[in-house]
Amino acid sequence: MMPLQIILRPRMGSRSAIRAAAWVRFAMLGVLFLSSFARMEAAIITAADDSQAAVQTAVQAAQNGDTVKVPAGTGVWTSTLLIAKNVQLIGAGIGQTIIVDEESRSGSGDHLITWTTLSNGFPRLSGFTFQGGVTNITPAVDGALSIGGTCASFRIDHCKFNLLYNKGVLIYEPVFGVVDHCTFFQTWNNGIEVYGSGIAGDSWGDGSWATPVQWGSTNFLYIENCSFSYSGYPYPYVDDGYAGARIVFRYNSVTNEGFQNHGTESAQRNRGCRAYEVYENTFVQNAAGYNAGDPIYLRSGTGVIFSNTFTGYANMISLLNFRSTGNFMPWGSANGQNGWDSNNISGALATGTHTAANNANGVLTDSSQTWTINQWVGGYEVQDVALGGTNTGSYSLIISNSAHDIYTLGDHLGVLIHWTNGAGYKIYQCYHQLDQIGLGSGDLVADTSPNSGIPINTTTGTPVWPHEVSEPMYQWGNTLNGTPNAAIGSTRGYGGCNIIMLNRDYFDNTPKPGYTPLAYPHPLTLTTSRPSPPSNLDAGPSP
Repeated sequence: MMPLQIILRPRMGSRSAIRAAAWVRFAMLGVLFLSSFARMEAAIITAADDSQAAVQTAVQAAQNGDTVKVPAGTGVWTSTLLIAKNVQLIGAGIGQTIIVDEESRSGSGDHLITWTTLSNGFPRLSGFTFQGGVTNITPAVDGALSIGGTCASFRIDHCKFNLLYNKGVLIYEPVFGVVDHCTFFQTWNNGIEVYGSGIAGDSWGDGSWATPVQWGSTNFLYIENCSFSYSGYPYPYVDDGYAGARIVFRYNSVTNEGFQNHGTESAQRNRGCRAYEVYENTFVQNAAGYNAGDPIYLRSGTGVIFSNTFTGYANMISLLNFRSTGNFMPWGSANGQNGWDSNNISGALATGTHTAANNANGVLTDSSQTWTINQWVGGYEVQDVALGGTNTGSYSLIISNSAHDIYTLGDHLGVLIHWTNGAGYKIYQCYHQLDQIGLGSGDLVADTSPNSGIPINTTTGTPVWPHEVSEPMYQWGNTLNGTPNAAIGSTRGYGGCNIIMLNRDYFDNTPKPGYTPLAYPHPLTLTTSRPSPPSNLDAGPSP
């Protein structure tokens, strides 16, 4: 809208009229200047009520930097709140402003809030309870809150995510910031899921894997001073990380759940989680469940894990590689021949024939051999030649061997190779798998054409190993069931047994050289540029 213009037409020769007209113009310019300056200050807009329509109207009226307040009450939302600006969305407090998720389950886009952030500013969400509904209870996987865009200073604080039939928060694209003083009581799926690395355009995580990690910096998604617990779901985790994600998990309280990430086995083009810092947390397992042995469950990347307390768990940290026994596209199987991995270039290191009876227990027998005990332990893969050695069930990681027998690992579903009498075999060796635990930056990988999902190494122009450097994981000072300075022990299950090697890919009870954590609390929680949270907010657990 054009600014208001007032034009006075004085009589010819009237100097007083001319002076008056000039004064009016000066005064009007002053008013316009002051009003423009005033609008630069953040406005506070209060939604008429807690309905989705009223909040959407208030958001539409807001400008970047404004605060939208939502009054106390219980709003039942059946459609998605859309935000495409950096505003402060502030409820009356946990248990005061309650949003019930009755979003229809369409199979995708099942969000209560979809927030596309901008590169500048400090968007914030605070003071809400997000509650699972009673009608639309079909599990969804898209995240009740979906946060994307390009902002590196997003804050979610003093909110409760209560028995949602969805992930709590989904972070994607180059978004960094902090989730603090929130309570997650989960009935289904992960509390917080992170896709992306904070690098614009890095949808698969390739840029993150070609970029060094800035340890102890704000270039992570921080989760701190939160509490997590679950009810009923068989795979409860506080988080998950994909596509070059960088996550810091600190000063949190966790009950009957675990911390995890994904690797290159996610059955998509995604790269693995790039980096993680997990420290000063309390994990307690006091109910029978999936996580009885897996409070820390890692499949990719590198990080630091220190000064945590684990109680009631059988194991402290599990390190895994699914591609040792499975074929996950587009990266394929880590069978010792795949160009995306670092392999022994000698090719087949042994060949022969299964001489025993048919079996489905994964045991290969060659009575003509006199192998040294555990000669084939350390990333060696045995393949059934007749089955091609590329599909699940035709190859597997060797976990031990005797003079005549080779014992192999089942796939992620527990399926072992079915050997038949007379079947030919070959043995290959994989030194490192793409994005495995203990690896760091390498050559930039990219799609052959935008969004094709077909990756190549941009340095060589071919689909080959990106020369990822060694960057071990370090753990120290952790307490397991009252025992201080606990060791990881064996890296168990799904291919983590021997290709992830102690003192090469990870170090036990050894602080990471040169590492300093980011000062606590996160600086975004201390800034004075945003309004203080309501006084009745749940403060969350203290460190």
